[in-house]
Amino acid sequence: MKKYKKSLSDFDVPHPLLVKGSNMEEVHIGKKIREKLDEQGRGVKWFSDRLGCCRDNIYKIFQRKYIDTGLLLKISQVLDYDFFADYSEMINNNYKSKTDGPDGI
Repeated sequence: MKKYKKSLSDFDVPHPLLVKGSNMEEVHIGKKIREKLDEQGRGVKWFSDRLGCCRDNIYKIFQRKYIDTGLLLKISQVLDYDFFADYSEMINNNYKSKTDGPDGI
């Protein structure tokens, strides 16, 4: 039996971040990571040393729209910033916008 990794498309329920027409803004995590690194005045070499990878991989991370949660946790710890909170805020804002207004509960 062949083993394979499941992707979001393997599930019946579409992921809310990937649904066209969704009110949820899109987070480009690689850009957010680069912004935080720049805000802290840190360089790519410093970042690659802390993550234990080469600089080429750091540049690839900056280009990613999505990222593995384990890697995002490590990046959050290295940069002392909760990137998960950005996603939570986006989800909460989307929920609030659906429940506010004339048809909301």
